[in-house]
Amino acid sequence: MEQNENIIEVHAPGAPLSSPGSRLSPLEELNNTYLATIKTFSPEKRSHKEQLITTMYHTLHTRLSQQTEWAYKEKQQAILRLKLARYFQRADACDVNTLYDAIYENPSFINTEKGGLHKLFDIHEQKTLQKIAEMRKKRANITEDAEYNPYEALLASSSGEYYLARLLNMHHLEKESEYMRHCVGTSDSYLNRMKSGEIEILSFRRTPWYNPLTKQLEGDVPFLTIEYHPKDCIITQIKKENDQYLTSADPYTSDFFAILGRLSTTHTDNGSPRMIATISSSELESFDVKPNHLLTDRGEINFHDIPPSDTPFILKAGAIPLTPDNVTHEDVSHLLRIFEKLIIPSDQIARTPDEIKRGTKTYVGELVHGIFDKIQEYGIEHVYTSFPEGRIRIEKDFEVVPMTLREFEKQIEQHNISSTDRSLHIQLSNYAKSMMQKIGTREHSALQRQETFSLVRLKVRDLGFPKDKYPTTDQIYKRIEKLGLELCPPETGPHYRFQYMDQPIDEALCIGMKPIVGRGGNPCVFGLVRYDGVFWLGDCWACPGDEWVPVDGFVFRLRKLKNLKT
Repeated sequence: MEQNENIIEVHAPGAPLSSPGSRLSPLEELNNTYLATIKTFSPEKRSHKEQLITTMYHTLHTRLSQQTEWAYKEKQQAILRLKLARYFQRADACDVNTLYDAIYENPSFINTEKGGLHKLFDIHEQKTLQKIAEMRKKRANITEDAEYNPYEALLASSSGEYYLARLLNMHHLEKESEYMRHCVGTSDSYLNRMKSGEIEILSFRRTPWYNPLTKQLEGDVPFLTIEYHPKDCIITQIKKENDQYLTSADPYTSDFFAILGRLSTTHTDNGSPRMIATISSSELESFDVKPNHLLTDRGEINFHDIPPSDTPFILKAGAIPLTPDNVTHEDVSHLLRIFEKLIIPSDQIARTPDEIKRGTKTYVGELVHGIFDKIQEYGIEHVYTSFPEGRIRIEKDFEVVPMTLREFEKQIEQHNISSTDRSLHIQLSNYAKSMMQKIGTREHSALQRQETFSLVRLKVRDLGFPKDKYPTTDQIYKRIEKLGLELCPPETGPHYRFQYMDQPIDEALCIGMKPIVGRGGNPCVFGLVRYDGVFWLGDCWACPGDEWVPVDGFVFRLRKLKNLKT
């Protein structure tokens, strides 16, 4: 098989590729069919479903670009995007992990426009059940003398009815798959990632009881299977039988949440506590949290009612409108303590640019004209546009030096050799490599000396565009200039790849820079993405008219002020 060339693509599909009257290529026909499919969505749902399609396509595209077993090129990418659009004509949700497994298992499905994702899910389910049946048959031949390690019991619920266990070997995974009818034990994939320390597979189970008649423990059955990433403190999956999602109607939900709140009291094999920084949003989609409320290990609580001396474990937050009649300066101080563990007095918090004064440490509000000049002038340390997701990260004293492609590849090699932990390895995509080869040409000048500046990391949604509009590359670049930001030199991407080693799993981050036309023929900017424990430097399409969704992330440079107040 020909090795796949990696692409990181985060933009929404654009306009038709050809002019009226010209003969369309197969790719152009697929793109036009996609656009025609989007137009069939009802006006009230179109924006939401377009964002679902784009977000899911981005996640799948990032993962599929890394495999090398079969072709995943422009044709397959266009077909995948089209099939997602057709799927969401009738559906409102889709589990991206299950879809990825199904495509990986049946790659020919995205070689042709025929066949919908509903059919693919059916095929995947039948294959999973077939593998489970084969495991049952194999286990029927196991002798009674065979011994397997017992589950590692981590925590018991306060009621004593349930407990949380860690699965330790292939036998455990196979039994979990057999009972839960999902794929965790149908291949070596999860086991290999467990052995490398990348993940832990946990099982929320009924506590067994002793049967005096059989003289055995009985009733030890699973209700939930959890995928936990100990290095990143992230739970990526929480699945019931048949890959169903947890709901508030499940009788064990409150017990499970309470156990998650105590998970940090347990420790991994290297002695680190099992902290939870976040839970993938898809796993809690069925929980509608009321405005100003937080879903916690103790139930749903209004943030106003959480005492200052006590912070519960937060699973999900409802909308918290940052309006003066809803959130006061004292409330903002309270929210900072809840979400960020920061103790900031209310008189050191500004809600509008006019409130910024000497001694202000935190700005919580809209990003308006010249706001970053003022933030820099007064040395404001913390900036938020919303809670909890709207944190703007400012990284000071970022150093960039001239760097050739050969120097960058040599640094990658040295980094990967010195890093015995494979989950810290860095890779360079072929498309990003072609972009680096353009740095130093007439169109894309290279740095002549070391530069030191501050980076600002944010989301498109933080820039203040209407929620139902997807801004173009040109519109984003014009907006950041008004805010007090500017484009980064192209060398920022390669340098930032080595420094941004705490990047969340599956996050894609684009460098705000002058686009470079790479080997694919499209204007691109550098993109940083992390998938399957590998940190990639790739590319993001950035044509002037390309549209971006609210969750897309960017890095820009903070514009320096000539005279700072002391």
